[in-house]
Amino acid sequence: MKKGTNKRRGLLQNAAVSYIKKNVGILLAIVIISTVLSILEPIFRTTANLTNVSRQIVTNLLLSYGMTMALLIGAIDLTVGSVVASAGCIFITAIGAGIPFAAAFFISVLFGCTTGACCAGILNVTNLPPFIVTLAMQKIIRGIGYIVTNGKPVQIIDSRLKVLGSGYILGIPNPVWISILITILLVILVNQTKFGRHVYAVGGNEDAARFAGVSIHSVRLRAYMISGCCAAIAGIILAARMYSGQPELATGYESDAIAASVLGGVRFTGGNGSIGGVVLGALLLGIVNNGMNLLNIPSYIQTMVQGCIILGAITIDSLKRDKKER
Repeated sequence: MKKGTNKRRGLLQNAAVSYIKKNVGILLAIVIISTVLSILEPIFRTTANLTNVSRQIVTNLLLSYGMTMALLIGAIDLTVGSVVASAGCIFITAIGAGIPFAAAFFISVLFGCTTGACCAGILNVTNLPPFIVTLAMQKIIRGIGYIVTNGKPVQIIDSRLKVLGSGYILGIPNPVWISILITILLVILVNQTKFGRHVYAVGGNEDAARFAGVSIHSVRLRAYMISGCCAAIAGIILAARMYSGQPELATGYESDAIAASVLGGVRFTGGNGSIGGVVLGALLLGIVNNGMNLLNIPSYIQTMVQGCIILGAITIDSLKRDKKER
């Protein structure tokens, strides 16, 4: 019994060491930036602010998971922001119409899965680039949100929304618990299942994966459905926090999701990356955004900084790829 326990402990230690080595760059960046912000603005290191940061990064983290699934297969998903908005609108509208809370949640998640399936279906029957398909679907999906709400925000007061969006368990925000659960499920799915191996195979070399018997269409379908599901859950949580569904919400969230994914080590051309790395990417962006707000940096400067981060992340990814190809 003791031998088995020691073996498991050794495996966990090896996994932790490997994780740190693989993500040492972004871990150092998080430590350095956090230290600087703590010195410049002591409020940053308070428990209240750190809790606020953890709650704020949930949306981008879930969107980054969806974006990561698309990037890993060598594609992209530009619909995630629109799914956030429309899923939130559907959720709030359904509750307002008297539909049970759990059913409203399920319908909204099903909507996200369906949008992902539609994107994958189009890609599977055409030769259109994922960028073009998901860009077009981005407009269509956001339009659904406007139709559901008749073109204006819908609001509702419900105590269950407060529990979902702003409640706590053991001092940790409920949205964070939800993101932890999804993180665990995705880590298992990507690293411990046949589907996960196929995802990396398709992203690494689609032709080789096809010759090896991998169903490209099936992998693409499931990857996009996961992306839509993650975005829908993010939309539900955000709508619960705001007590409203807003069809214009989450515009441009796709860029932050891409930045977090690439910062976390996901290769833009597919076949390489990890869920654990994406967590760090989303955390780094959340810390930077929170720090800029605390320092009262103008919003237009923040936008420029975010753009530089995205450009830097993509440049680093390109340099790594070129170095490996040599």
